[in-house]
Amino acid sequence: GNNAFVAIDSVCTHQGCTIGYSLAANNFPCPCHGSIYSTTGAVINGPATIGLKSYPVTKSGNILTVSLHKRPDQIGGIGCKYKAASDKSFAASFT
Repeated sequence: GNNAFVAIDSVCTHQGCTIGYSLAANNFPCPCHGSIYSTTGAVINGPATIGLKSYPVTKSGNILTVSLHKRPDQIGGIGCKYKAASDKSFAASFT
């Protein structure tokens, strides 16, 4: 890949559906009503009018750190290990 990482909310600002990711279009479409968000969280196509919240990401070796206002309730996925670094960030290691 291009080693670019983004962290954005996965909840559509229109009506709260969970967005997906389109590798082909490099954007985040909402399957419920057709809103599309850029990789920065900006609205590309409505009906959503408010962008997704984005979070700063830093990478050191195989550790990604996402700075948050609050620690997330649930993070993870296949091949992902994470730990809360503080109430302001978490780190994820991908294998």
